[in-house]
Amino acid sequence: MAEKGIVYRLGWVLYWAACIVAVPSALFGLVALVTSVLGQDLPRSLIWALLLFPFAIVVWLIGRGIRYVLAGD
Repeated sequence: MAEKGIVYRLGWVLYWAACIVAVPSALFGLVALVTSVLGQDLPRSLIWALLLFPFAIVVWLIGRGIRYVLAGD
């Protein structure tokens, strides 16, 4: 098996770092959405849910793009 190189590994490290940021953001967004659906502090929870879900998706997509460019996967 050919050695992949440092750029390949950097692509994967940055992708995993983005995933480590995106997953908790999505979970907090889910908790905020459930809280808003249950009627507890509706406006603030809904705003957090509407901010955190797109943030998590964008962070994950950026990480995926970095992995695609650097690692070629």
